[in-house]
Amino acid sequence: MEAALNRYHSHVGMQYGDGLKGLFIVEDPEDPYLNSYSVDDALLFSEWGTTSTYEGWTVNIRAPFEPNALWPKTDMPAALVNGVPSVDFDLQTTSGYVVEVEAGSAARLRLCYGGYNYRFHVRIEDHTMRVIAKDGTYVKPVEVQQLRVYGAERYDVL
Repeated sequence: MEAALNRYHSHVGMQYGDGLKGLFIVEDPEDPYLNSYSVDDALLFSEWGTTSTYEGWTVNIRAPFEPNALWPKTDMPAALVNGVPSVDFDLQTTSGYVVEVEAGSAARLRLCYGGYNYRFHVRIEDHTMRVIAKDGTYVKPVEVQQLRVYGAERYDVL
């Protein structure tokens, strides 16, 4: 049995971008990496803006034909990681979601993009990530500085 990380979302119209969403994690009882980390955290990424998914998608479709369309000239104003905004517009800060790991320890991060129209560039300052699984299937580990996570994709990294 391999570990699985699945997301759930609405399938009605454009609600998959704006509606209820979350993650299901199925633990692998024979996880080959179990002793490699002290923290295990699942991170669900999504857009956070002032328009609905429908409005954003409409702008996206019009963008090539309308020079004044916002997309792709501007990106989403902010993102959510597990419901926590990456930017606090009132305080002008970018603290966002924090995973605490003791010095000398490692974390397993289960990365999933639950949005509708962008990609996330995931980086951890002054660290590399070892990709160990893609969409719930173990892969030959590879070290990366950053990872692009597109809609509905899932990666496990150490």
